[in-house]
Amino acid sequence: MYITGIASGLDTDAWIEAILAVERRPIAQMQQRKSTLQQERDAWRDINTRLNNLSSRLSDLRLSITFTSRTASSSDATVATASAGTAASPGVFRLEVIQLAQAHRVASDQFALEDQLGLSGTFKITVGDKSAEITVGEDDTLATIAKKINEADAGVTARIIDQRLVLQATDLGESIEFEDSAVDESGVLTQLGILKVDAENPGEKFVKHELQAAQDAVFKVDGLEITRKTNTVSDVIEGVTLTLLKAGETSVAIRHDINRVVDRVKAFVEQYNSVQTFIKDKTGKGQVLQGDVLLQRIQAQLRHQTSAPIAGDTAYNQLAQIGITIDKSGTMTLDENKLRAAVNEDPDAVQRLFAASAAKDGFDGVAVRLGNQLEQWLRSGGGLLVSRQQMLDDRMRDIDRSIERMETRLEMRETTLRRQFVRLEEVLGGYQTTATWLEAQLQQLNSFASYQARRR
Repeated sequence: MYITGIASGLDTDAWIEAILAVERRPIAQMQQRKSTLQQERDAWRDINTRLNNLSSRLSDLRLSITFTSRTASSSDATVATASAGTAASPGVFRLEVIQLAQAHRVASDQFALEDQLGLSGTFKITVGDKSAEITVGEDDTLATIAKKINEADAGVTARIIDQRLVLQATDLGESIEFEDSAVDESGVLTQLGILKVDAENPGEKFVKHELQAAQDAVFKVDGLEITRKTNTVSDVIEGVTLTLLKAGETSVAIRHDINRVVDRVKAFVEQYNSVQTFIKDKTGKGQVLQGDVLLQRIQAQLRHQTSAPIAGDTAYNQLAQIGITIDKSGTMTLDENKLRAAVNEDPDAVQRLFAASAAKDGFDGVAVRLGNQLEQWLRSGGGLLVSRQQMLDDRMRDIDRSIERMETRLEMRETTLRRQFVRLEEVLGGYQTTATWLEAQLQQLNSFASYQARRR
């Protein structure tokens, strides 16, 4: 703490601030330069992000599934639906569903749910290649018997509906086979009312309450009758999965998934234009990257790698042939009808135009060629974009260090100035003290002279 201007009457703080303001101008200039570098760095980061997105769009166009995927449609989706994989061949198939596969389902007699049934014995359930023996005790209820059946993994599901034990085969088209604990009416299944002794042949038993018989699915594909134990069939038409829903007729059409190709190409076109528009904005007059040679080279390479013909001998050797063109301003446009026609006419040629690779086809397609270029620019170690951002970061750090050093010097300068002004006040204070003493001495001399004059 100190008080200034006592001797001099000067506003010392204002003087020091004015001097430091002049000496601080280089810091302001460096801060302005850092702000400009930060804008450049942010612009390059945005370019990096947009090019990464473009690379992702190109990756979609390099995947074979983009061009080999199929769609399946049913003329009557209430009869059957269909889905298709890449192995499916385009075509139309006539499908007639005669009957659906269904699970065998049986029920017991009604019992009070809370009652212990007093049954004792063992019975066996068999469904296909699964079987299990169930042991029942006198204290078992309908619920505990259902639990034992479910835990036995016998190929059936046991539930209780309307105080009845209902058993349903897990697999469609498979019948539930029962072996009771006794051949007469004392058997557990017979007492439950699931089985009944045949009156005409007492040694035989049959299901007492059959809710639904087991049956296979029966259907025709182009007139050929086929039987399966399931309503979801994937081994009849190569690459096609049929889901049978009810009896009836329908047509199943398998086609190239042109929409998938169009959607991927649209995404590529949109991202390409996003990159080019951003570059044009940032290199315009007065913009932060105006005149940047590296960015101009990237812009030119993007256009060249996209529009130049590919080297292979194929039906389509440049994007313009399938409806993708670039105008004088650098904007890419898509003629969707032309693209759809090209994919429909020769999907393999469209795939090679985008996704051919030198290792497999002897030449690179557009997506592969441009994708490889982007990978060089974007790679984390030594890529052009990373190097440029690193260079800008290094420059900003250098500026920060320079500002820090100059701030230290200015702090020292302020201390020196304050010391000098304090010394000035001390000197002026000394002069003022001397002047006061001299003035007092003169006043005494004047008084003495006046006194002597009066005595005379």
